[in-house]
Amino acid sequence: MTGGPGARAGRRPRLSPEARIWLSAGSASVGDGLRLAALPLAVAALTRDPLQVAGLTVAQRVPALLLALPAGVVLDRVDAYRTLVVCQRLRVALMLLLAGAVASLGPAASGRPALAAVYVLAALLASVEAFGDVAAQVAVQLLIADERLEHTNARVVAGQMLGEEFLGPPAGGWLFGLGRWPAFVGASLTYALSSLLLGGRTRAGAGGADRGTPEPAPQPAATAGATPPGTGTATETAAGPATAHAGGTVEGGAEGTAGGTAEGGAEGTAGGGSRRGILSGIAGEAGRGLAVVVRSRPLLAQALWTSVMNAGNGMVSAVFVLFALEELHLGGAAYGLLLTAGGIGGVLGAAVAGAVSRVAPRSVLMVTTSSLASLCTLALGVARDFAAVFAAQAVAACCGVLFSVVARSFRQSITPARYAGRTTAIYRLLSLGSVPLGALLGGVLAGTGTPGHAITAAGALMLLGTLAAAPFLRHAPKAT
Repeated sequence: MTGGPGARAGRRPRLSPEARIWLSAGSASVGDGLRLAALPLAVAALTRDPLQVAGLTVAQRVPALLLALPAGVVLDRVDAYRTLVVCQRLRVALMLLLAGAVASLGPAASGRPALAAVYVLAALLASVEAFGDVAAQVAVQLLIADERLEHTNARVVAGQMLGEEFLGPPAGGWLFGLGRWPAFVGASLTYALSSLLLGGRTRAGAGGADRGTPEPAPQPAATAGATPPGTGTATETAAGPATAHAGGTVEGGAEGTAGGTAEGGAEGTAGGGSRRGILSGIAGEAGRGLAVVVRSRPLLAQALWTSVMNAGNGMVSAVFVLFALEELHLGGAAYGLLLTAGGIGGVLGAAVAGAVSRVAPRSVLMVTTSSLASLCTLALGVARDFAAVFAAQAVAACCGVLFSVVARSFRQSITPARYAGRTTAIYRLLSLGSVPLGALLGGVLAGTGTPGHAITAAGALMLLGTLAAAPFLRHAPKAT
């Protein structure tokens, strides 16, 4: 997997694919932290209208929701690792454009045209990241050995937390104080370093060996995602690979899309290349990925379970500031200190995930860590002492990150490789959608009761989700 076209025989890269992936993720996360701090400040320098400031969040969130499934479809057709490299290079270019845009506005710039330019570039960045985030997880699944999944995922998560929560934001705020553009140039440099760390010679993408299958059949590039007659494995058959696209047909193992071109090379129905045909093809491919999740009890249970956990986190995050100010009676400095508990616990969880993963099976670890996180959230809602709240927050974050790392590895270990992109995209879509729904529910519960009641309800919801999902994990196929 370390060679590629034109690679010199016998020459080995200095870094393994595993090291490239997590070092690259860590570098990019510092850039994300820089941008997360500087971009809202740039918008606030142009306007103090709350609705217009909130427009930045919309510009950054909507593309992730709209492009999650298309990204999954694409990543099951192309080389995921090289796509990740391309995405990092595009982020470099977009960040430099953003730096130039905010620098050219001048200190007195304001108005809708300036905001529109920032919103457009922010939306383009979010669109690139929608593909890059899926590509990163698919690359891990296809390149990293099963027994190293937790180790790699833990390092990726640790790098993300350090970059996005500890290193990037303070540096971004400080750099923005020097001028409007330095933070964005700094972010572009971290993305450039991320691209250099990745290199470009390691292949990972459609056609990789399916995990959990003893003898994976080679997948022709022309029919990636389709199962030629007589070559399907037991896992693929159970997932229903012969299901046709919505509005399409399956002929001889090659999939046709309505109004498009059959993947085996034969022309599809009239109107190929039309927008309707493209959308129909994406919908059909996404539907096949959804069928894989729905027909696999462990994947479906984990998808719903993870969504419930994220909804609970959204409930807590939405009302935590009110809980600290109104029920704990903390000041701003004490509240800021309390927020560090989650970061400390999360980094600790990522640091020990590799070692903990060797103690028990993944299903047992998922149930254990999720239960502990839920119980700590319950305790958080009723605690009124600063030390108790700090401890509950830290332990909940530690267990939550452990759950996230092991759950991601669990999914990667049982998902057929040809559906890796679509399955990852479906999980991301559920996660992205469940957090704001949880935040809304938390706000409603806090309004009708107290913030503490909302946090306690979040813990109860998370615990119920854990108990409901646990029985289905025993049906998971054993990974090879």
